[in-house]
Amino acid sequence: MQEEDKADQFKDLAERYFSNKISRRRFLTGAAQLGFSATLLSSIVPAAAADTDLIKSASIAPYESPITKERVAYLKKKPYKGVTLNVLAVKATVGDSLKYHAKRWSEQTGARVNVAEVPIDTLHTQIFSDLTSGLGRYDAYQTAAWFYGDFFTPKTPYVVPIHQFLNDKKFPY
Repeated sequence: MQEEDKADQFKDLAERYFSNKISRRRFLTGAAQLGFSATLLSSIVPAAAADTDLIKSASIAPYESPITKERVAYLKKKPYKGVTLNVLAVKATVGDSLKYHAKRWSEQTGARVNVAEVPIDTLHTQIFSDLTSGLGRYDAYQTAAWFYGDFFTPKTPYVVPIHQFLNDKKFPY
């Protein structure tokens, strides 16, 4: 990777961090992947983090990233009331975890989340049957890592970069 590319990527990463679009953890991980030292990063982040308007994560989820006061106010309005999301997940502890968090997310946003669970041996078939049929019964899929490549191989990939959405004012942070 050329140094100019690294500089541009770091600038983009820093802008997203300092505008509270990504967590401290994501910033540090991304910067480390670009080759920045932990010593340098630790001298940048604490000073900047003190100036942010973040609220610590909830006591029931201590490992979650902090959240902005604006985001809390936005969620109190129940912005997704009347919206239903259908998610296909593995019938296992992962699906159970998704159901737990879906309930919390529903309570916070007003949306309803339906979680359909299938065994791991039929997950791939059911996901790609839904994608290729055009029926679109599911809005999201909890998939296995070894399937990721299959999402990129069709003529029109099923996975798209999210930068365009992060920069679009229509989509709330």
